[in-house]
Amino acid sequence: MMTGFLTRLGVTAAITAFGLASALQANAAVFSSTKVELLYGDYHERGDEKQGIFTFANATGFKYGDSYFFIDAVDVDDRDETGGMHLEFGPRLSLVRAFGGKPSEGFFKDFYLIAQADLDANAFNQRTTLMGGVSTDLNLPGFAFFKVHVQYRDDPEFDDESVQLNLVWNAPFSIGGAKFSFEGFAD
Repeated sequence: MMTGFLTRLGVTAAITAFGLASALQANAAVFSSTKVELLYGDYHERGDEKQGIFTFANATGFKYGDSYFFIDAVDVDDRDETGGMHLEFGPRLSLVRAFGGKPSEGFFKDFYLIAQADLDANAFNQRTTLMGGVSTDLNLPGFAFFKVHVQYRDDPEFDDESVQLNLVWNAPFSIGGAKFSFEGFAD
């Protein structure tokens, strides 16, 4: 059963990666970074069975902003129907560059309008959460980037709306001749 899952996952990953790579090459991207992961192991908080997780992520910068996209697929053919998909897409429009300015060398590098859609799909849950708000890039020593998003969050599973704070960072470093990065996010 796992071999079939990995085969379907691999084919899906290849088609997705090819399609997105082709689409990105057609646009004038300033930068683009793509990551593909395939994890397999024991995830006790999700059950006692071994599970596979496929992640495809892309961050792309354009003349007037940037975008981030990722999709996680977790045992989509699981007989217990606990698998599923989670997708997030968040484009940002630079207010500085949209009006002909250049990013600052000061503490606040740039300001953005941001929109985000989160989609969850499995046998128990089909939902779309929409968010929108403002964002800034900070110039912090030692970081390739440090982004702060403050967004209004409309989650269909809750009666009230809320505000979500996101921090996203990447700090490169070297040990000997090997290059590493400390990167992550907090919602």
